[in-house]
Amino acid sequence: MRRRLSFAYFLAFVFIFVLVFWLPLSSRTGIPSSTEKQSVAYTKEEFIREIAPTVQKAAASYGLRPSVILGQAVLASDYGRNLLAVKYHNLFGIAAQPGDDFIDLKTELYEDNVWQTRSKRFKIYRSWDEAIYDYLDLLKSGDLWGERVYVQMATLKGYKGPAQSLQGAGFSTDPDYALKLTQLIEENDLTQYD
Repeated sequence: MRRRLSFAYFLAFVFIFVLVFWLPLSSRTGIPSSTEKQSVAYTKEEFIREIAPTVQKAAASYGLRPSVILGQAVLASDYGRNLLAVKYHNLFGIAAQPGDDFIDLKTELYEDNVWQTRSKRFKIYRSWDEAIYDYLDLLKSGDLWGERVYVQMATLKGYKGPAQSLQGAGFSTDPDYALKLTQLIEENDLTQYD
């Protein structure tokens, strides 16, 4: 009788262990999404005001329009509210290069005329300021999108031309990237920072 009772307690313990510990852990084994919205203590406007001074200073030193860079940060990070921006300070969705600290996250890519979920290694930054300067360095070097993109962004008038140049160079796989970027610039009056 004692043996049956001990075995019953053992089975009950195993059952409770599985319910309490194993099931919650097993349901979270997937890779999180880079665009997963996070709870933040700032508004959309406060996010823009927070990064605008750094963008203005950096863009001026690279001969670029702050409105375009601000628009890119807003679009890629959902106003600094997605997981990639909040936890890893990556405002532009920059992929990690060999030697970079990185995080594997899911992301949506437009390939073969359809949106697909893929895992991607994103670069980890210590701050938004670091992300801004690194992005502009990558842009100017031409290593990722070609030198022509930087030249066009620096010489084309307004913000629509640079937006088209970014889309044409493959900065984003979104076929509506230039349209979305120009709409964000207009909706948030980002040209006031130029």
